[in-house]
Amino acid sequence: IKGEDNIGMFSILFGGTVKNLSVEAQAEGNNYVGIIAGESEGGLIEKCHTSGNVRAKENIAGGIVGKNNGVIKKDHLSDLLCSD
Repeated sequence: IKGEDNIGMFSILFGGTVKNLSVEAQAEGNNYVGIIAGESEGGLIEKCHTSGNVRAKENIAGGIVGKNNGVIKKDHLSDLLCSD
């Protein structure tokens, strides 16, 4: 997954729910980069598993979500590399 800002399977998660998802991916962008979502605003991410590489060239990279203003519960990261 490559792009500029809010990079992930979901660019921005607005109040939605992502549950029981397993993803292996590489995500790269400038700002707010995550494997599941670039940004979560009030979303719920529960019982998800991510692995892979995440790179934000300027700001904020995370294995699950780049910028989180929501809830993350019972998630698991493995073999994950975050870099700038």
